[in-house]
Amino acid sequence: GDYCFSLCKGLKKITFGANLESIGSYAFYECVALTSLVLPKGLTAIGNHAFYGCQNVEGSITLPAGVETLGSSAFEDCVGITQILFSDGLTTIENYAFRGCTGLTELSLPNTLETLGDDAFRFCKNITTVTFSKNLKSIGEYAFGSCEKLPQIVLPQGLITLGNFAFSQCKSLNAITL
Repeated sequence: GDYCFSLCKGLKKITFGANLESIGSYAFYECVALTSLVLPKGLTAIGNHAFYGCQNVEGSITLPAGVETLGSSAFEDCVGITQILFSDGLTTIENYAFRGCTGLTELSLPNTLETLGDDAFRFCKNITTVTFSKNLKSIGEYAFGSCEKLPQIVLPQGLITLGNFAFSQCKSLNAITL
């Protein structure tokens, strides 16, 4: 459910049941003691702000294939996450989903992804490589704003909408292919 464990600042470990299908909005909001996260394979929904501010979660996170839409701010400010393994099936990453995840260095977005929301990866200052979905239609405002170490981008040919300031303040950006 929504808010079920929000602000449980001493929560260190979560073991999800194999039958869990949905993680509600704000479910683990600012559970700052949490250090690892293994999402169940049967998961189909991750709500808004579900893991917002879980700053001590470290390492790699695998998003299960059943998740089609990732809620807004779902992993915002999870600074210890170093890798997101996206499964095919994901079509939408909502606004702010990974904003401020400074541990990320590489992104390989799934080919099923069509919509990337506003500020989705803003302030992920250590990203150096992004591989875009060939089916991506829309990149939101500030989606990669302040990704300071990103040197180049190759946008997909089918891209329809590129939001205002999408790559604003990417100080290392020296090559763009549209």
